[in-house]
Amino acid sequence: RESAMGGDLLAVTGPAEESLPDEGRMELLGLEVQARFKAGKAQNLRAEYGKAFQQQRAEVQAIARKLGFSFHLHHTDQSLSATVLRLYQRMGVK
Repeated sequence: RESAMGGDLLAVTGPAEESLPDEGRMELLGLEVQARFKAGKAQNLRAEYGKAFQQQRAEVQAIARKLGFSFHLHHTDQSLSATVLRLYQRMGVK
């Protein structure tokens, strides 16, 4: 069911988060729980990780669309000013 809500959803991501450029063995540590996962060699995970990352982004975009939200993406290696200005303009603030 479509929602009457609306808004803007901003996803912030870093280039390394999208491409997994690391080499060698990886150990992932949980931020909210004390979890550790030894993931093996990053270069062996890169393709599957990239697919999963893009699938997750597509799912978030679909949820945003269903709620009547627009989806925006900001990369941390770029200036935040243009992204903030674009969102500010969408708000119709004069």
